[in-house]
Amino acid sequence: MQNGAPAIRVDPGQYGLGATSPLMVQLVLASAEAGVPIVLAVRLEDGRQRHPADTAPELSAAAVRTLIRLDRRTRLLVTHAERSFIEEVHFGSTPDEASRIWWDTSWVWGPPEDHFQQLLATMGSDRFVFGTGQPLRIPEAAVAKLDLLELELEARRAIESGNVRSLMTTRSLAS
Repeated sequence: MQNGAPAIRVDPGQYGLGATSPLMVQLVLASAEAGVPIVLAVRLEDGRQRHPADTAPELSAAAVRTLIRLDRRTRLLVTHAERSFIEEVHFGSTPDEASRIWWDTSWVWGPPEDHFQQLLATMGSDRFVFGTGQPLRIPEAAVAKLDLLELELEARRAIESGNVRSLMTTRSLAS
């Protein structure tokens, strides 16, 4: 954190840690103190392609809520989450907690399912950052998803780059 890292990526399940284990709690508290966001992935690979020897568990919505509640300065970017997971965390959090969590767009279905449009309508575009999900997703699909939604230019720019700048610079009132 002293080297100016823009964020800390951690996948606790990959290292055999519980998502809310004492080591994760220490890391989240240290990152909050330093003003550096944490990047967490819900899943590291598509379950349909998972090898039986890969036993890394997926991140739970309860773990995300627990981590965001550790410190009012904590900021999280959660990747590879689908609509129901995002809704479970967002609507199960206080407005302050929800305002400190950003979601990448990679695992959210766009048209014709319209899961992404539903999330934008209920949560707003300021909660999302552009993500391709590569290597689990085809990168072009992420751009096509935004094209098909026909977003207003301001909302699209926020998702593509503005919100990630906000994530990296936002400080909670508690800091």
